[in-house]
Amino acid sequence: MEARGCFQRERQIVETYFDVSKSLGQYQSKFLKPFEDLSASWHTEFDRLRKENHLRFLDRFREFFNPNDVEEYIQKGSNDHISNNFLGGPCRIQYFGTDSNKWMEKGSLCRENVLRNRIEYFRSFGIDLGDDYEAYASSAECLSLLPPQEVIDEMVKRLVDYQRSEDEQVYKNSKKYSDIRAEQKRRNYLIGHAVLNIHTVAHTMGCIIPNARLIDGEVVCSPIMYSSENLFNDEYTDNSVNHELNHLREFGIIEVNEKGIKFVCGWDTMFAEFGQEKDDLIHDKSEDNRDYELLNEIINEIIAQEITVLMHKRGVYIANSPGFAKVGGSSAYENYRFLVDDFYKRYREVIIESRRPGNIEVLFSNVGKDNFEDLNRLTRDFKEMFPGNSIFDAMKDAENGLDNEGTRKLHELEMRRDDILNRMAEYSYGVAKKVA
Repeated sequence: MEARGCFQRERQIVETYFDVSKSLGQYQSKFLKPFEDLSASWHTEFDRLRKENHLRFLDRFREFFNPNDVEEYIQKGSNDHISNNFLGGPCRIQYFGTDSNKWMEKGSLCRENVLRNRIEYFRSFGIDLGDDYEAYASSAECLSLLPPQEVIDEMVKRLVDYQRSEDEQVYKNSKKYSDIRAEQKRRNYLIGHAVLNIHTVAHTMGCIIPNARLIDGEVVCSPIMYSSENLFNDEYTDNSVNHELNHLREFGIIEVNEKGIKFVCGWDTMFAEFGQEKDDLIHDKSEDNRDYELLNEIINEIIAQEITVLMHKRGVYIANSPGFAKVGGSSAYENYRFLVDDFYKRYREVIIESRRPGNIEVLFSNVGKDNFEDLNRLTRDFKEMFPGNSIFDAMKDAENGLDNEGTRKLHELEMRRDDILNRMAEYSYGVAKKVA
């Protein structure tokens, strides 16, 4: 897919996506039926393996469970007390593992989440000492309900190992997965390890994997677009596909050297080293060093939703059908909108223009690079301050006029946002004045 022209005007963007969507829509019966069949077989196998592993877990740690709970789980396949506290992920016992101390060091809200789950563990045994965890931690009765620390850590490790084993057995034994791997090898991607592997299939709904191929002596950008079979089974499919198509159109190559290739996707840049293909469950998070990754995703989701709404208004659908299609409400990136909505509305045209590969300087020249960096830092700080969906608790408390740590952090972010927008406006005014 080429990017020429489609970033210059909104109409061209929308029309381009209509063409793509119509093409996909014509083949949805061809694509969706295999996805549904594959999903059903995978889920059946997952259920079988998970049940086997859970029974092994219960047998290994039987002495720490109520015999009646174990018997009910064996007979019925479920027991609320065991499922919530010891099985699944994350279950409450994991919040007592040694690694949970590292989670608490990430910030006060992470700490609150850990302590809240620990309290729920004790409450599931019928003990309620209020909301202060120290009351539980100093209670001999509560502490007697916990296995020894080394046992807890073994429990946590086994749960992680079980999941890895289930992923590997299901996907590696899948003919569909084997066929995909064989096709990737046939295409001779230059970044041999940046291909679809078990980790991507098992834990990703959709993504773009940066890669390139050597065609007629020229290095050609060839990113891999992946969509999980689960993606085609919910009401957000159209928007999710548009989100990934956006990335596909924003992809390009900045530099090729003897070590690898530097790619750009909108405002985000990443370097991929040349290397051999791997087939494992370990995900290399080297992209954690990508400075603009988060803000890039937030803005991309806004644009994807805008495109999806316009498509649906014109009666164009990809996989969803009228009456069974939603746009907002499925992405965690939406939690950041209160920080970037005004920025997007004020500078929408230049933002869209700057999304073309290697064109971010257009945005810098309009709002100021330092101001953009501050906005980028603001979104990253937000992620640290409010992990998961904890922002909604703070927003609710703010609406109710409460003064606590969460609402104070929220107000701090809003003040920083307003200051950044004011400085962007001053910068833009200065640029316009010089031009005039």
